[in-house]
Amino acid sequence: MTDDIEQLRLQVLANGYTPIRNRDKRTFMKGWPSAVVDEAEIKRWSRRFSRDKATGIRVEDGLAVIDIDVDDRELVDRIANCILDVCPTLEDENVPLLVRRGKGAKEAWFVRTDETFSRVHSRAWTAPGEDADGGAHRVEIFGGAVARQFGSFGPH
Repeated sequence: MTDDIEQLRLQVLANGYTPIRNRDKRTFMKGWPSAVVDEAEIKRWSRRFSRDKATGIRVEDGLAVIDIDVDDRELVDRIANCILDVCPTLEDENVPLLVRRGKGAKEAWFVRTDETFSRVHSRAWTAPGEDADGGAHRVEIFGGAVARQFGSFGPH
């Protein structure tokens, strides 16, 4: 495993998040929902789990993830504007906002919240000319009340 991955995970930890080692966007880490992740553990991953080249973040302690799982740039922009209408503080440059951009136009926003909750979601829909096998589009918000890690860095 490269030093870059280890350094990224250490920085994620230093920024107050809990990194989780991933393979693509899944974790095979036993006990990940409650595992203690510290600098020594991250360095151990570098030696023992070279196949886990991606990094997730455990959704906990006031972290929420707004997952805009829609592959249409115009629609993602409209959804983002609606989110900012509801929560205009996210536009403040002093408010921490981590945005992970995925395949196509998809985005995940990592934000802080005062309340934990399990999951809020829209209905799933398919674009004209697509079928459910091609992937449904939806918006989900994960709020840390249920064990969840979210693929954040590296290959997906």
